[in-house]
Amino acid sequence: METDSLLAKTALETNSFALAHIGGLAYEAKCLVNLSFALSSCPRECNKVARALAAQGCKCSPDAVLHWEGMPPGVENLVASDITESMS
Repeated sequence: METDSLLAKTALETNSFALAHIGGLAYEAKCLVNLSFALSSCPRECNKVARALAAQGCKCSPDAVLHWEGMPPGVENLVASDITESMS
């Protein structure tokens, strides 16, 4: 699993958030996934496509069906820019 949140990664890998407000949530997530997989982090600037899709999803009503025929508007340009940046 990959995340762009170092806090989420730390919360899932350690017990350092046990007394925090999100401690229960972190504990539940750890129980669900049992951490039998690799957890890594990547910089947020490498995650433009995921952030754009999440932002688009947040603008939808709760009962909306999130399905597009083809690629959502603007995502193709973000993918192309990620590819260009990763080759630099």
